Amino acid sequence: MSAIEFDPPNMRKILQLDRTIFFLLAIVVAVSMSIGLINWLGVPLWLIRLILDASVLLLTCLALCLFENRTVALSLLIPLFLVTVIGALGAWTLEQDLLVAILYARKILAISILFAAGYLIGISSSAARSALIITLTFFLAQPVFGAGKLLFYGIDEKVWIGTLHQTAGQLGLLFALVAMAVIVPIGIFQRRWVLLFLPVAICFAIINEKRAILVAGPTMLFIMLFICTFAYLLHSRKNGFFEKALTIDRKSIFFICFCAMIAIPSAIIAIPSLNSMDRNWGGLESLSSISRLLNEFVFAFIYTHDYLFRDFNHQMNSSEFDVDQNLNIQIGRLQIMIDTIKIAWDAPIANRIFGFGGMIIDPTYLLGSDRSDLMFEKFGIRGQLPFALMTLVEAGFFGLLLLVSWFGLVGALLLRRLLQAVDTTGMVFTIIGIGLFGTLAFDVFLYSDALWRSGALGPVVFLFLGAVLSDQTSLVRSQ
Repeated sequence: MSAIEFDPPNMRKILQLDRTIFFLLAIVVAVSMSIGLINWLGVPLWLIRLILDASVLLLTCLALCLFENRTVALSLLIPLFLVTVIGALGAWTLEQDLLVAILYARKILAISILFAAGYLIGISSSAARSALIITLTFFLAQPVFGAGKLLFYGIDEKVWIGTLHQTAGQLGLLFALVAMAVIVPIGIFQRRWVLLFLPVAICFAIINEKRAILVAGPTMLFIMLFICTFAYLLHSRKNGFFEKALTIDRKSIFFICFCAMIAIPSAIIAIPSLNSMDRNWGGLESLSSISRLLNEFVFAFIYTHDYLFRDFNHQMNSSEFDVDQNLNIQIGRLQIMIDTIKIAWDAPIANRIFGFGGMIIDPTYLLGSDRSDLMFEKFGIRGQLPFALMTLVEAGFFGLLLLVSWFGLVGALLLRRLLQAVDTTGMVFTIIGIGLFGTLAFDVFLYSDALWRSGALGPVVFLFLGAVLSDQTSLVRSQ
């Protein structure tokens, strides 16, 4: 409930505040979903991010001032505040530079504080519902831009990731997973035709050359199907709360399973690096016989293993330049995670617990132009580091534990929300929230830092997660 009492003299003021909240929500959503498009129009990334950060800060401050339960909203972010304190103090101790500490606080909180804003605003308000319409519009625009990219550029991870970004290719996969989290529960419980967008989401990841769709796509679809089945079994009987008995159509289940299975051969055939033909549009000739098709599967499996576990000397890193001269020579995604944990564990006890200091391996240009290879310069490894392991290096095992505790807290609250759902709409919103939460966790702990840091798509995820858990939204039965 708003802190402003509802009475006729306050009507105009309430409407003005609602418009202000909608205006800020619209800016946050529109900018975060179109960074790539705005950048292509000539606006520099630093200015785009400045507009986004300022809008996020204003929206959060306004929500904290206008709505009750601000104490609860802020308490849900306590683990992240503590991570910020640890990293910022470490940065100050190491660098004696206030700017470094401020930038670390921005790194942790600039987007994640939208969780508190979403919690306070909720989903039921007219501003939030209008923002959902804007979000849906941008979601539908992504496959359109993806089709245009395929026509003019082909399959590529380094340009036109929909309207989201021009270079952050990780968003090609993350958007597909977010889309799956939205499509599956709506398609199963409310609008079956929405499931037809599942192949579109898979194609979007493939067009953006995201090899991880091989595993992440089917896994996400099966997890969402499991959650929907669990919710169905939990609420299928009329219990006086749901407006009608829940049903799950077997054809919908079959179609979801079919999409999960077809994602694997589609990625292998279409993505050049996953098939032995290794050229644009993939090895379509491999379908000429069963043996050739099996050979492509074996090739994709071997490539995936090498991609995840390769070292500097692997043939995948062959180059005429030495490892310290070529930034493209990297170790595998899982190998760098293993090596990073070893580095943190073998560090002196103080660094093991509290890290080496915020921003110590962050390549941000705001601290200088020579920071592009800090991880290699300081620790001798190079590769794509997930946000959680970057936190491990900068804030230690204590900081990582706090990050894990925040995810545990939000996950537990979402599960409780699902158990207490009172109607189909509320249940669907909660399942979508669980899917977005899972995508965020996958990105943070296993994949990259794109949702937490890039400013693209992440703000929508944090806003929605907070809104689903909001006491402003009548999605659960009263106790």
